[in-house]
Amino acid sequence: MGFFDTEFIEKCVAEFEIVDPKSERFRYHGNKFGVDRRPSHERTPVLKELYIDYRSILTQMKHVWDILNTIDVYLVETHGQNAEWESE
Repeated sequence: MGFFDTEFIEKCVAEFEIVDPKSERFRYHGNKFGVDRRPSHERTPVLKELYIDYRSILTQMKHVWDILNTIDVYLVETHGQNAEWESE
């Protein structure tokens, strides 16, 4: 299985871990995003320290999905072949 680009996936996971070690930063408004102090009817989210290139992430997510899907197919097929071999 050395031909799968697992190093790319490992790098993506490591980069997300550096940016968002608690897995909250991309999901929740909080101290990293800042809080708008205006009255509630005038508030808008204020971003601090978080810059995301969504087009790049979309491309990278597609590549990660392709790799993981290929590994999944390989494992399912190998399991089926092993089961067939064991039944003989």
